[in-house]
Amino acid sequence: MNTWEDDFSVGDPTLDSQHRQLILLATRTCLKIDSNTALSNADIKHLLLDFAALTTHHFSREECFLAELGYPKLESHASKHASFTSTLLACIARIDTQPIARSDLCVLLEDRLIHHILVEDAALRPFLTAIPVQTKTDRSALTKAPRQTTITTPEPT
Repeated sequence: MNTWEDDFSVGDPTLDSQHRQLILLATRTCLKIDSNTALSNADIKHLLLDFAALTTHHFSREECFLAELGYPKLESHASKHASFTSTLLACIARIDTQPIARSDLCVLLEDRLIHHILVEDAALRPFLTAIPVQTKTDRSALTKAPRQTTITTPEPT
């Protein structure tokens, strides 16, 4: 089970808040998956799709925010978001056709998310802390009205 730690901070309160929410949701989702053996594949799929929707929404907002600020490594960062999302959606698509260990699902949700925040998002810290707070607040795609996020899983292969 993972909880927020100060080492996870990327230097922006809004991003940090969203990361806290993602970690909390990943942890709660894993607790539900691990503790409830009566959970059907459809129930697990629904939980994972909820997590995927929130994650995709966060990634989109984070990328827009970084684009507004002129983050020079945005393309690479967005590629890592796409890889995480693709792996998650492929796993969700396989639930109906292949046995997937519940512990493997939790590794994907928690460990890969924590890794992303600690490694990939940590690389944002020097860039974000060098920008005045007022500039980030004035231009922040993170605080604008959210757009609707729809998640569809690919067909199982």
